[in-house]
Order: sequence, then C-alpha cells, then structure tokens
Amino acid sequence: MEYNLGFLAGGILAAIIGVIFICIFLRYTKTDNSTKCKYDERQQLVRGIGFKYGFFTFIIYNAAASVFISFGEKQYIDHDALMLIGIFISTFVYAAFCIWKEGYFSLNENPKRVVIAFTAIALLNFCIGWRSYLHGLMFENGMLTSHCINFLCGILIVLLFPVMAAKHMNKQKEAEE
Repeated sequence: MEYNLGFLAGGILAAIIGVIFICIFLRYTKTDNSTKCKYDERQQLVRGIGFKYGFFTFIIYNAAASVFISFGEKQYIDHDALMLIGIFISTFVYAAFCIWKEGYFSLNENPKRVVIAFTAIALLNFCIGWRSYLHGLMFENGMLTSHCINFLCGILIVLLFPVMAAKHMNKQKEAEE
C-alpha cells in the first residue's frame, strides 16, 4: 500500500513539474511572450493533413501490432510499450510532414529556440532512459518494457533534427535560385 501511495505522489509531482515545464517552454519559444501558437490558414491546412497522415499511420501500426501479438509465440515487448511506440511513430509522421510543408512552427515561434528546447528535452529523456537501463528496468525476462519510453522519446526528437536540417537546406537552395 505504501508503495502505491508513493508511486501516486511521484506521478502527481511529475505531472505538476511537467505542466510548469510546458508553460516555461511555451513562453521561451514564442517571440511575443504569448503561450498560444498563431498559425495562418495554409499552416492550419498543412497541420490538418499532417494529423490525417499521423492518424492513418497509427491505424496501420495498431493493425500490424495486433497481428504481431496474435501470431507471436513469444512476447518480446510489453503491450504498453508496443502501443506507445505506435504513438511515437505516428507523431513522427505528423511532425515530419508538418516540418517539411512549413506548418510546424507557428508564426510567433522562434525556430532556433524550439530546436534548443527540443535538444534539452531529448537529452533529459536520454538521461532518464539511461537510468532505467542501468537499473534493469528497460528489459524484464527478455521483454522490452514501458520503461523504454523516455529513451524512445529522445530518439523521436533526434530523428526530427535531420528533417529540420533538410528542410532548412532545401529552403536555402530555393532562395539562391
């Protein structure tokens, strides 16, 4: 019983810290000290299409995951981790599409500050993931557990950096022509 109360208290504290962190992140990345993102009509359209691609990616992933679970003789990954990986993959599809179509960064956002914040978030997630790995929580009985999520979140963010860099180089090349 004491363990559950401690776990609940830790979860509530983490949620409060997370909300405070998000508020600071939103203030830091905006150019007008607002917390709201401002998108034009074209960006909203791009974001809507990106959501659609992310949603269909999630549907296809879940169908494949259910087949994997149904026909697999041995379970190699915890169901929680399996579902969260699907969320990360669909989030990557959405974010990569929006970045490439210039609908990801809002009109009142400083992209350099967003990249700096993403770098900090990725490093924090890698540190937490590394800690889980060192404590033997990432794998239990030869099965990947949900403790891999922080590490995978860091990978998701790092995978977005090449998309941002490629878009930036493409934009510079178009400006030169």
